[in-house]
Amino acid sequence: MTEYLCINPECLNPRNSSSNKKCVSCGTKLQLNSRFYALKLLGKGAFGRTFVALDQKMQQKDQFKFVVIKMFFTQFESQQAIDLFRGEAKQLRALHHDCIPKFVDYFEQEGKQFIVQELIQGETITQKMMKLGCCKEDEIISFLYEIIPVIEYVHEKGVIHRDIKPDNIMKRTKDAKYILVDFGASFWKPMNENKQQLWKDGRSTSTSQSPSSSSDNMQDTDIYDENTPAEPIVGTPGFISPEVMRGERNKKCDYYSLGVTCIYMLTGVNPISIRGGVQNWKERTNTRAMRASAELKEMIDGMVALDVRRRHLPELPQLVERTRVAPLSELPVDDETWMLQRR
Repeated sequence: MTEYLCINPECLNPRNSSSNKKCVSCGTKLQLNSRFYALKLLGKGAFGRTFVALDQKMQQKDQFKFVVIKMFFTQFESQQAIDLFRGEAKQLRALHHDCIPKFVDYFEQEGKQFIVQELIQGETITQKMMKLGCCKEDEIISFLYEIIPVIEYVHEKGVIHRDIKPDNIMKRTKDAKYILVDFGASFWKPMNENKQQLWKDGRSTSTSQSPSSSSDNMQDTDIYDENTPAEPIVGTPGFISPEVMRGERNKKCDYYSLGVTCIYMLTGVNPISIRGGVQNWKERTNTRAMRASAELKEMIDGMVALDVRRRHLPELPQLVERTRVAPLSELPVDDETWMLQRR
């Protein structure tokens, strides 16, 4: 018999019979937005929880009946906060790409925000590596060739993902395509005409400087208005770009996270453990990094550059040329890295 899950993070016994309308343990309403029921907890963090849920509306239409619901812990404190969430949700709803989960719904209930998207059948890069080990170099090149157009599409729509990492990129079972998932930490560009050029040029309204930038150049960082209060740092330690750690944001923070993801795919090393920062990945990970081709090293270095003005994605023609090279043989994996992957 199907069980429904209570979404209250403080509930001591969240499992409920599907015949219940409210949680028998804490009294929280089980039906969400008059159509969804949480079935399984997928993940949790400081800002919210993610559930697999049943969509009764789609079930009645004989379409996909399982969805992913992202619940945010943030309580609404003002009408401005409510409007901001609704604006972000509408922006995400405008994303129509085969390699992004379909947007289903957004709503507010009991002071919490919810975003609902299609459930992707497949496995994350992390799950794949736990089974098969580190990725070959030609696999990483093919991965970049597939995922870069997805990221560029998202940016063109005015959205920064802000949490690109192996856990948030899936390989879909039905067609083996890479899918960018979990937009729960994303930032959308304010619809302010005065900010359009700032977004395109990557210039900032912030006066803070990165360690490698000079005072006479605008930094590729903040795209909020100058009087917008700083928000909590979002993202995953090790994959967050340095400017995001300073409370700044720009689309190139996604480049950085993608580059760190490539380092993990190649070496299996958790980036947070690289002494001196990920810029030292070639010397302070393992033999796979040292034996990587000069072309791949250059691509990754370009993505993880500290100076955001010099940070860039590999050009697609360059990737096409690299994919014409005969596949590289599997490089040896040292025992320490292999054990790290199997934990």
